[in-house]
Formats: sequence, C-alpha cells, structure tokens
Amino acid sequence: MYDQQTVRELDDLRRDNVPVLFLIPHVSLFETLATSPFFRPKQGKSLGAVYRPNRNPKLDDWITEARLSTGMKLFSRKAGLKKALYFLRDGNWLTVLFDQNGGHAGSDAMFLNRLTSVTTFPDLLAKVNNLRVVYALPRRIGFFKTHLALKEILPSKDKPISIQAHDLLASDIKNCDRALPEWLWAHGKWKVHYYPEVRFQLNQKRSFLTKNESVRTGTRIVIRLSNWLGDVVMSLPIIRALRNARPDMQFLIMGRSIFLPLLKEFELGEEFISTDSKSLRNYLDVLIEVRSKMPECHLLFTNSLRGDTESLIIGTPQRLGLELSGKKRPFLTDSFKIDRTDFNSQHLTQTWGQMINKFGFIGKVSFEPFIFKNPKEKKKDQLKIGIALGSSNNPAKQWPVDNWIHLVKLLGEHESDIQFVLYGMKSDYGLSNQILAQNCLRDIENLVGQTSIVQLAKEFSACSTVIGCDSGAVHLASAVGTPTLTIFGPTNHTVTSPCFNNIKRELVSPLPLHSMRDWSQVEVFEQFKKLVTLIRN
Repeated sequence: MYDQQTVRELDDLRRDNVPVLFLIPHVSLFETLATSPFFRPKQGKSLGAVYRPNRNPKLDDWITEARLSTGMKLFSRKAGLKKALYFLRDGNWLTVLFDQNGGHAGSDAMFLNRLTSVTTFPDLLAKVNNLRVVYALPRRIGFFKTHLALKEILPSKDKPISIQAHDLLASDIKNCDRALPEWLWAHGKWKVHYYPEVRFQLNQKRSFLTKNESVRTGTRIVIRLSNWLGDVVMSLPIIRALRNARPDMQFLIMGRSIFLPLLKEFELGEEFISTDSKSLRNYLDVLIEVRSKMPECHLLFTNSLRGDTESLIIGTPQRLGLELSGKKRPFLTDSFKIDRTDFNSQHLTQTWGQMINKFGFIGKVSFEPFIFKNPKEKKKDQLKIGIALGSSNNPAKQWPVDNWIHLVKLLGEHESDIQFVLYGMKSDYGLSNQILAQNCLRDIENLVGQTSIVQLAKEFSACSTVIGCDSGAVHLASAVGTPTLTIFGPTNHTVTSPCFNNIKRELVSPLPLHSMRDWSQVEVFEQFKKLVTLIRN
C-alpha cells in the first residue's frame, strides 16, 4: 500500500532523475517491492537488486527466475558488486538488503545496545555522484500486503550511511507494538562474536564504534573466579585484558564473597555474585538468578566439577575453561587443552593467556600493578615491612614461627628506622601471638585477621616491602606494586610466583622436595638486603 506521502516521495525521486539507493531491511514481505509496478524509476531507467546466491542450486534458480520475471536487474554479491556500482552510476535505482550480519568482513557497531557487525557496502555505493539514499521499510499489514514507508538518508560527516540506516531500523523495531516480528534477522544479527574462536576480540581493521559507544550494555559474560586468593590475583591481568579487548561486554564476576570487593575496587566487573552458600536452596537461587540474565559466555578459572556444574545450570551457550590432560571436563562447550608437563613448566598466568588466545584474544596481557585512587600514604624515610604469615590453603608452605622471630630481630638490628606489621588470616592468630610474645627490640603492629581484602591491599600499597611465603597475600602485594620477598618451599615457583611488574626477590631451591624449614633466617635476611638496595636505587 502506498499512502499519499509515499507516492509523492516516489514521484519526487523519478523527477529528480538521479541514481537512488534503497536500503531495505530483511522483512518478511520485502519481495513485494519487486512485484509492484509503482516501485519503478521509469524514464528509461531500471530497478536493480543486489542478492546473495542460495547454496541450493535449484532453489537459487527458482528464486532468480521469479525475480527476473518482474523486470528487475540482479547483481550477485559474489560476482556482481562492481556491475551494481556501474548500474547506479547510470542513474538507475538499486535496492540493497543492508541489515544482515556483516560477519568478519563487516565493521563492528552497536545496534540496539548490542555489538554486531555491519556491512560497509552501502557506504561504498554512496560515493556515486548525485546519489540519493532512501531507507525503505515494507511493513506487513496483511496477507501478501505491505505498507511502504520511505525516509531519505542525507550524507553526514558524523555518521556513515550504514549506521544511519541501522538507527532507523532500530527506531522502527522499538516503536512497533510487537517489536517488528516480520524482521527476519532477529535470529542472528548479533552472532558475529558468537563463535568461541573470536569471542574475545573486536574487529581490529573495521569499526564504526565511537568512544561513547564503548559502553557495557550488551553481551554478558560470567567470570568464575578461583577459590584461592593467589589464583584470583594471578587471574586479574587476564580479566583486565579481556575488559580492554571487549569494552562492550558486561562482566558478571562469580566467586567467594571475600574476594569480590577487590575486583569491584579495581573496576573489573559490573555485577558481583557470591558463591557462598548458606543452603543448597540459596545456592541454586543464586545460579537461577544469574541464568535469568541470559549471559552468552562463561569463562571458568576454576578447574572443578562444582564450577562446571554451575556453568551448566546457568546455561550459557559457551562455557570455556582449561582442560588438563587426563581430566575431562564434559560440561564445558570448548576448552583449552594442555599437557600436564607443559602446564607445570610455565606460569599459570601464561597458561591462562594461551587459553584466552584460543578464544580470540589478540592483544597483550599487561602485568602493570593496580593503582588505588586514594592510596595509603607511604612515609618516605621509614621502612615499613609487612610480614605475611602462613598460607591458608597449604600449611606446608608456612615458614616456622621461630624463623620469623629471629628474622625480625635481624631486620631491627640492621635498620635504625623500621616498622613491622603482621598480616594474616584469623587462623594465623597463634603465629602472631608467639611473635609478639618475644622481645624483638621494637613494637610490632598486629593486623592479623583485622582487615578486609581491600583494606589489606591498601595496607600493602603503603608498605616498603612485604615478606612472606608463596601465598595469596604476597601475590596481592605484588598486584598493588609493592616490592616483595617470597620464600618458596614445596610449591612450583615456575607456576605460582608473583606475576606483576614490581621489584621482587625470591628464595627458590633447586631441590624438588625442598621444605620451608630448610630456609634459615640468615638466608632470608641476605635477600632482604638485596631487595632494599634495589628499592633505594
């Protein structure tokens, strides 16, 4: 159906006698335009269309013959694009279905607050001299009946033709009572980054995105944190890299409640979901709530059946993780497989970096420390030594308390102006009380069990250095840029050493079964002196 306004607009285009490019969305009855005798340029000009050949030869022949019978000129997207350009230059009318998923050859753009890929073909055609570009929507009003609405698109330095056309389509979808149900591309408009091998990348060569459009309003990704502080801290560079690579994504961070404030402080997510469960019912309610947010991707830093089961219940179509040889993870949809020998011969963050590379990440992972907006003040002339006691997940990594007592005495005798602060979990109260009970030549501040994880990180940022065993606390100190001295025993230094770019010293034995008791306080003291030299230089 053509109302009076549409008839006048078509007559105006015919009188103007210039080439016209009609940009038409894929709606159910767009073919009605080809059958209409009123949708023609006249004055010796022709109507043409760019089409995509069908994979089924017989079906393609049938469709092509039906279109040609209407008097249209057809130009294949595979071989006829240059001919279509010449056709326009001759003053004809050309129709293009502009709203399909542009795939990897298209340009990244935001559409209905979601990242998609847009074809740049209309912008190429728009370079034709004297061209008029018109958005045409044949909206279904009955059986094989449509109402045609036309809106002219004018050239703009700020917005390409393709984006203006998508803005008009988005407006039509939002203003339709039923969200334009005849629009055929709703099933796959946003699937350009759906495939796991390109999940964590944007188009590096083609993009219509602006800085203002890099808003996290579209695709949701669940990040499942590890259950141990050291592993959580080592995953921070990976999460930060993914956020830089996909600024359109909303990050839903799942993990133990004690860790979540740290990621919130570092602005590494939009939502933070605790996996602490008071009851099975409460736990399932949390997972179902995450499921209702319809995330598209789930990246797991855990390597456990529990984490995998969570991802299955949440129901994300992509569930990505690390798979060690000999340990199947059937609930994952895609995994980065690595041999245990290779896993044990490189840093865990490097392994995770290889994992996200498999899923499309093509940037660099930065190991620069995180900086607090309002850091605790450091005293310039005083050495503030943080001592991180214990290791909550492995008592074998703890250094004997007698060694700590003797080390504090050595440090106090070596430096005239030094402050000691003890840090640890509530379970480390016993160790701290034993140290405080000794006469160590000076007062020691005891903050064991008295800090949240964010408070602990800020405390570390105000320290001159932090000394500790291979524990989450030392990793956290490294993450905020504080020089660290780490004592390694039975753990694999290659896999779990602090990974951030800060001044550091490490005591590592070449023996595979090295015990923490094998390190004397003198050896640690000598490493401390070397560390202080690096700090002061």
